[in-house]
Amino acid sequence: MAKLKSIVEQLRAEVAEAEKRGMTRYQIAKLAGMRHIVLKRVADGEAIPRIDTAEKILNAIGRSLIIGTN
Repeated sequence: MAKLKSIVEQLRAEVAEAEKRGMTRYQIAKLAGMRHIVLKRVADGEAIPRIDTAEKILNAIGRSLIIGTN
């Protein structure tokens, strides 16, 4: 579960950074092909996204999901 938590925290940080660069959550959601409410719940920490959903969000803001092993 620790890995999942770090992925979610990273995703939330990336969305916050995209917002600082001027993107809105609505724009990110539209680019990711999802409803705004889904992105809001993920970004606000109210939901844990599936991996494919996290990947869509990150791709929409120009980032990639990389899962490595230690």
